[in-house]
Amino acid sequence: MNGSKKQAQNRALILDLIYSRSPISRIDIAKMTGITPATTSALTNELIKEGLVKEIGEEDSVKAGRKKIFLEVAEKVTFFLGIELSEKYFTFILADNLGNIQEQDKYSLTIEEIKTCGFDKFKTQFQKLLTKYQNLPLQAVGIAVPGHYNYEKNIVTNNPLWQTFDLDAIHQLCSLPIFFANNVECMAIKKRIFDKDKKNDNFVYFHIGRGIKCSYMYENTLFSKHNFLLGELGHIVVDKDGSLCECGKKGCLQTFISENWLIKRAQLLFNTNQESYLKHLVKNPEAITIHTLLTAFELGDKNIQILFDQALQALSQVILNLNLVLDIQSLYLHSELFSNPNLQQLLLNKLSIEPNLLTLPKTPTIYFENYTPYDGAVAAVALAVKQYYLDYSKYSL
Repeated sequence: MNGSKKQAQNRALILDLIYSRSPISRIDIAKMTGITPATTSALTNELIKEGLVKEIGEEDSVKAGRKKIFLEVAEKVTFFLGIELSEKYFTFILADNLGNIQEQDKYSLTIEEIKTCGFDKFKTQFQKLLTKYQNLPLQAVGIAVPGHYNYEKNIVTNNPLWQTFDLDAIHQLCSLPIFFANNVECMAIKKRIFDKDKKNDNFVYFHIGRGIKCSYMYENTLFSKHNFLLGELGHIVVDKDGSLCECGKKGCLQTFISENWLIKRAQLLFNTNQESYLKHLVKNPEAITIHTLLTAFELGDKNIQILFDQALQALSQVILNLNLVLDIQSLYLHSELFSNPNLQQLLLNKLSIEPNLLTLPKTPTIYFENYTPYDGAVAAVALAVKQYYLDYSKYSL
């Protein structure tokens, strides 16, 4: 057995627990990991000396004996660059080792710009930021990509738009470690290690944007992240007689509630319904956005309300079915749609069905995530932190 390799593995495992379960004591770390109390104390003391971890006080207890001293990750010790590539914009953030944003930038692009000059625009901005932050203790770069990231070939495999985006060339732009992953996988990692309201349970992170994707965190690990089909809930059929999806099937969930399809259906309403509120909000159907639809919904546009009702009915069917096949305590929904509290409540009403089974699967608690354009970039920082500090699997003996 290689002692130094084992020590590195234990260190990463301990730091992972402090990230995901803080505040936590040394004795609890030892119990949860199986690492001896002596080794746990030695490694946590080493992390404290380096400034990565800090003690935050004793437990509030009247019981006899030595009290637990709790640990948590210290902030602003090191820094990471997080980037999200999407079909709407590139976002860049500088964040500390706890994901606290220090600076942020967003660059909007069209599909045509991504095809013709997207990589050049990315390269220019990336190099500017590397120069700007060269005097900071920048440790690594995380990049969230909008599709299936193939770890072996270092490409995005399922979207032709990104297959010409040279990920290998990005590695040549700087000497820092660079890590890539699907954007929703990154968001699930962020939920586990950064968010203050993390539950440390099995959860699904469900993202609805131009496409639909979910990631399943099972026993503190992303479930089967190399199987590209897992998590593609957008292509579950909810209406066999529905619209033809891009995948070749009819009535996929994506055709009901993805941003692209909601906008496509609204554009048809704009062109065919003279009474539509949409005509008062935009001058032409090409100008319709999700924000336009949410505004029309609030104004009482009956057709838009029906559109959202059908979309949420389809989504609720998938969530209820998902609960029958996966062990889920929590489900996090991330979408601009659910910035509207009325849509939140409408979905919760549709999920209130109790199935008539001998043993009822408990419906997961639904959490609506706050939505900002920078969420993917913060999630990319979480990816970089995990891979740089917490990946104890790479030290397998």
